[in-house]
Order: sequence, then C-alpha cells, then structure tokens
Amino acid sequence: MKKSILLLSTLICILLAAPAMAGPWKTMDPIRLSAQDTSATFPVGEKMGKIDKLRFSVEGATVQFESLTLVPIKGDSIDLRHPVQLKSGESSGLVNIPGTGVTVDKFRIKYRITGDSPATFTLRLKLD
Repeated sequence: MKKSILLLSTLICILLAAPAMAGPWKTMDPIRLSAQDTSATFPVGEKMGKIDKLRFSVEGATVQFESLTLVPIKGDSIDLRHPVQLKSGESSGLVNIPGTGVTVDKFRIKYRITGDSPATFTLRLKLD
C-alpha cells in the first residue's frame, strides 16, 4: 500500500512539473563565425513571438563571447551575459531573459576565436 501511494505521488508530481519543464524550443539555423571577425548579428524576427529563455552552443573552435545582446522589436537592448568562453562542443546552459517574454528583432554577439579555425554557432530559443 505504501509503495502504491509513493508511486502515485511521484507520478502526480512528474505530471504537474512536465508543463513547466517542457516548452516549445526553436533551433535557429547554425551560423558560421569567422576567426577574422569579432561580431555578428542574427535576425530573429517578430514572427517568432515572445522568447523567455535561450541557449547556444559552438562547434569547431574555442570562442570567447565578450557580449551577448538581445535587440527587442520595442524598447532598449538587453545585455544577457558577461564574458563567457565555450570550447568546441560546449553549450552555454540556460540563459534567462529578464522580465516577461520579449519579442526579439535580432541577437548580437561580440566574440573572439582562439586559433584560425571558424566556429559554428547554434542558437536555441524557448518560446513564451
């Protein structure tokens, strides 16, 4: 009986938490970052809707991100992170966007690549 109650309680907790953990994620097309450049801007667009979280990853090179900025359709730009370095194959982890969901026009980064190899940058957005 105790096992049944414990199992039922665990199942209810999982079902209640599932909507909060799950969400519509949109993976943007990968972008090639050149070792000769130091900044890039990626269009997101109003059609994407409001975004409340994001994460990104790099492949092919170590990238030092100096700044990460969201440019909303309306309002001031939002600086998301202080400098962070990602090695090839690493992900930023979850980045929360302050406030309620934001409709984003573009995403702007400033970066440096270690070495001469280009990197592939992939951005994933969690829709609000």
